Amino acid sequence: MRGFSFVELLIATSLVALSGAGLITLQTHLVHMNEQQTLRTHARFLAQEKLDDLANFQWLTSPTSATDDFRSIASNKGGQMNGGQIVYPVSAVTSVRFQRSWQSTALFFVDTSGDGQPDSWQTRSQLSLTQRSLPLSVQAKHVVVTVSWTNFHGRLNTVTAEGVIAPILAARAGVALNPYVAPIPYVGLSVASN
Repeated sequence: MRGFSFVELLIATSLVALSGAGLITLQTHLVHMNEQQTLRTHARFLAQEKLDDLANFQWLTSPTSATDDFRSIASNKGGQMNGGQIVYPVSAVTSVRFQRSWQSTALFFVDTSGDGQPDSWQTRSQLSLTQRSLPLSVQAKHVVVTVSWTNFHGRLNTVTAEGVIAPILAARAGVALNPYVAPIPYVGLSVASN
């Protein structure tokens, strides 16, 4: 009966060691990917949460509080939730520091073809000099919410969520979205800047 030679044992041991190292590396990589996906999911939630907060205004122009109205929606202003640093629990023992901020751009529905009928959404910087001189009302706001964090490996990550917020109160949104019930209401806001 013949046994294994030292060279055969050395090769077999090397193959087992390499396979084990590869499995450990793969497992470590999968754990890091899972952590990253968990943080990204929480960041998306925080971004969407702020968009919902801004869209849930109670007045077009608030008589008492500047946090509850459409007019107050501006870059890093408006809504009930503050921007800045948020310490957010991602597990029972771990919290992550997220940074939340947002940019708001006023949108105007104006005539760009010259036929006297509004046909295009424009930002203030895209308006012609003639259009800028007119008392235009802000008809919507484009909001981009950014949530950033540094992951467990020291890398900066960012998630953005964006939406357009129209000056239609949440209580009337059903009427605006269902044209078969009633015609879509036109809501104007006489604010020259925001």
